[in-house]
Amino acid sequence: MTEEFPDLDITLVGMPDAVFSNCNGNLVLVDYKTARYKGDEDPFMPTYETQLLGYARLLQSNGVGTVESAALVYFQNQAKEHGEHPLKLLSADGFKMPFEVKIHMVELDMSDLTPLLKQIRGYADKRHPPAGLDKCKDCARL
Repeated sequence: MTEEFPDLDITLVGMPDAVFSNCNGNLVLVDYKTARYKGDEDPFMPTYETQLLGYARLLQSNGVGTVESAALVYFQNQAKEHGEHPLKLLSADGFKMPFEVKIHMVELDMSDLTPLLKQIRGYADKRHPPAGLDKCKDCARL
């Protein structure tokens, strides 16, 4: 899905992992993560929440429906639980990795998107990239 923002010369592009219809006929937006859930300690949490905000905007602007709620669904592998005996995960059928699921509900304030898009436009117009996040290993590599 896409949405054009001509005044900012930005095209928002994205496709959510899953969208469900609830009993009210509104949409429930879900993004799956295959990582350990760290809650508010996750330096990427603001990025993930913004990702859902963008998806919600795209669903609504493309006429799919009204997004009532959104969540990040984490599938955490439990490999550490078998650290001393990893061969116990092998079976006659293959490799069986146990997972634990954590759900992080995300509050969507659609008015937050326009200032973020303006900020992105500002970054795109800079001659040099901005400083990265303090805890981001990839930002430090750059």
